Amino acid sequence: MTTPISVSEILIYPIKSLGAIRLASNFALEKGFRYDRRYLLVDDNGQFLTQRDLPMMGLLQPALHDDHWQVTAGAEKNSQILFPLEPPHPTTPLTVNVWDDFCEALPYPARINDWFSEQLGIACTLVFLPETHHRPISTGKFQTTGSLSFADGYPYLVTTVASLNDLNDKLPYPVSSLRFRPNIVLSGDLQPFEEDHWTAFSIGSARFKGLGPHARCQVVDLDPQTAKSDGIVLPALAQFRRENRKLNFGLSSQCTNAHEQPLISIGDKVVLHNL
Repeated sequence: MTTPISVSEILIYPIKSLGAIRLASNFALEKGFRYDRRYLLVDDNGQFLTQRDLPMMGLLQPALHDDHWQVTAGAEKNSQILFPLEPPHPTTPLTVNVWDDFCEALPYPARINDWFSEQLGIACTLVFLPETHHRPISTGKFQTTGSLSFADGYPYLVTTVASLNDLNDKLPYPVSSLRFRPNIVLSGDLQPFEEDHWTAFSIGSARFKGLGPHARCQVVDLDPQTAKSDGIVLPALAQFRRENRKLNFGLSSQCTNAHEQPLISIGDKVVLHNL
């Protein structure tokens, strides 16, 4: 008897490159899940900051409390900051740079920026991307259009337990899905990496377009618990997941009926279309 494909995890990363939040459900919006990567830390030049250069960013853990965020620096530092969901008005937009994109974002006040600067050891500013602000999806070879959050290239990243298990069989010890920072993790009767070829699928009432395999960088070698690199994932992917000089894991995708703001929940069934 086969096991239906269903959602086993829903994750968001409110501030790009900081820790994940697991949710029971969330609304699928055009830019990605509600609150996912709507916030960004930038340096004094407006350049985005990530774990690629500052691995310790992954140890800062956000939490949502009604009308505000809390970010904790960890048990050892015993420090935290609270701030509202949106910067206080009025505020003058900043031009920020994420990869090849420049867009306008709203900065938070100095007291909040000072806390992040102290934790990371670099002067930085926290900015917010309103739903009304536009950052285009990376068209690449997928020929799609739409608006994006501060995520890398595409609004949603989907991974599967089958693919992770297959990778873990090739590693000296297993790693968790958090290495890959997915938004949606699927389980059920799946073959490893079959998601590479999905072009259209539904999760509950949400409809998705598959945009192809997602290329990975050195962040997958960072242990989310320690922010230290163990150097085991990328070499393993290089042995069997290399395509056009890219190492792939997970499926980039976008929600095609985001205007309806469909709700996705743990346990929702997945239906594959047009494969």
